[in-house]
Amino acid sequence: MGFFSRLLVPRSVRRAAHPVRTVKRAATPKTVKKVQRSMHPIDNTIYSMERTVSTAIRSGGRSTSNGPARAQPGTWPGRFTDAWFKANVRRISKDDAWLSSLLVELDRRGWSASDIQQRVAPYAGGRL
Repeated sequence: MGFFSRLLVPRSVRRAAHPVRTVKRAATPKTVKKVQRSMHPIDNTIYSMERTVSTAIRSGGRSTSNGPARAQPGTWPGRFTDAWFKANVRRISKDDAWLSSLLVELDRRGWSASDIQQRVAPYAGGRL
């Protein structure tokens, strides 16, 4: 349908003229349409529960929203914050290789020795 004919023909007539839509509307009973419309909230609720369960299974039961992210081997956050140090340094400081790699990363990012002593040492338990 061209631009000008769209302006002249009412929308309801244009919709009724669509061959697939017209057949589908005529073939679907009203009760089925009502059930389909009412199923959306139920579908969303079921999908939400399924997603929660599958996420818990994938993450091994760990919650992803509790506190700052934990350090993974070979990865460091984009920005070191006090919350990250508090959550991770105590665990990292038990492993000398992790602690030394953290210090190398901080040095690479331009941290001074006094910055490291001031911000990392309180959480390292005297291992610096």
